[in-house]
Amino acid sequence: MKNIGIILLAICISSLVYGQTSKIDSSDFYQYYELNLSTKDNLHTAAYNGLTAYKGLQNALLYGLEPALPDKLGGAVSGLVGFGLTYYAMLYSHEFGHVIRTKNAGGKFEFHNHNLPFPYTTLDLPEDVKLVDEALSVTGGFEVNYLAARRIQNDFMEYNGMYNTELGLYFAHRMMLPIYTTLIIPVDPNEPNTWIDTAGDPVHITHPVWKMYNDGKVFEEDGSVTEGLVDLYNKTNILGTFWNLTDPTFLKSVGSLFKSSKDGQRPWFILGDHENGWTYGTSFNTSPLGYELYLHQYVALNSKLYQLTVKTGEPFKNNSINLYSPNFFENDKLKIGAEVEVFDQDMFGKGFHASGELTVALGKQVKARVQAGYKTEGYILGRQLEDGLTGQLGLIYVRSQKK
Repeated sequence: MKNIGIILLAICISSLVYGQTSKIDSSDFYQYYELNLSTKDNLHTAAYNGLTAYKGLQNALLYGLEPALPDKLGGAVSGLVGFGLTYYAMLYSHEFGHVIRTKNAGGKFEFHNHNLPFPYTTLDLPEDVKLVDEALSVTGGFEVNYLAARRIQNDFMEYNGMYNTELGLYFAHRMMLPIYTTLIIPVDPNEPNTWIDTAGDPVHITHPVWKMYNDGKVFEEDGSVTEGLVDLYNKTNILGTFWNLTDPTFLKSVGSLFKSSKDGQRPWFILGDHENGWTYGTSFNTSPLGYELYLHQYVALNSKLYQLTVKTGEPFKNNSINLYSPNFFENDKLKIGAEVEVFDQDMFGKGFHASGELTVALGKQVKARVQAGYKTEGYILGRQLEDGLTGQLGLIYVRSQKK
């Protein structure tokens, strides 16, 4: 409980420092819904469609149900149901990440019930499954959480602001790992039985990753848990919690928890503004190579956004550099973006991923988005391990256009 106390204290302090939100008319924020279809091994479909469902349900609640009820009752119902929508968007996005990665590994992920507060699920893998696929079947849950958070983070920067409902979901996705290890299934990594009768996603991720890294050795000759495994579990959980506090978007999302859902916030630019300026961000991920730390540099030039990201991780060497722009060319009819990433990983060697993105206006509020690219063998958040084509198709409805 000491850990959750530190988390709550940090949330309270950061909300006072960064949680300033002015009253802003709802038309001031760009918001869209996207129906997404990705390549079969791609987790973007679960992340992006989950965001669309969440935004649609929250808007139906805020602008449909709440006004139809008496003031105090409407506010109470909106707050309670809104919290439930955020919780289940975080939770079921996570579960569908398991479904996709488990299916790709030749296994089966089943829902046996949908009870509160967590559904009862089981994950079955083939007996001859590779350790990397075993790890992926579990990391898939957190991958979708972090992939959805990354999309919110990028949209927040590109469109210069966002509603508090979306920022609230960003907070939830970033807090999934700390919530899991502190409240859902807390374990003692020094206890040998933790690694024998394994329980919970963080253990089920760390276990195969360490076995790959340490040639299968989990216990010392005296029966104690290897020091490296304990350190890896603890570092993953500590960094998965406190790396959040280095991210300005996360700190803005803390402020969103104390403000009206119909209002929103603007990103914090350290130099300049969203037209010409610079700021930074951070993100986190769990992978079959171990935990990953990301540092993003955002540069705005003539209202175009450019993002440089460096990544590192442990226990396997896992370094990369990514250059991304969602809108290096943009007018009323067309938007063009591109992304290039080069990586160097112990398990897969050196490789790259490159892709282009085209968004075409089909009408005043309807757009089509196409992303296509190619990657070599290796791990990149949300994508297949194997070399091959990557791609997405998206149909977009723009609810609010002003930026």
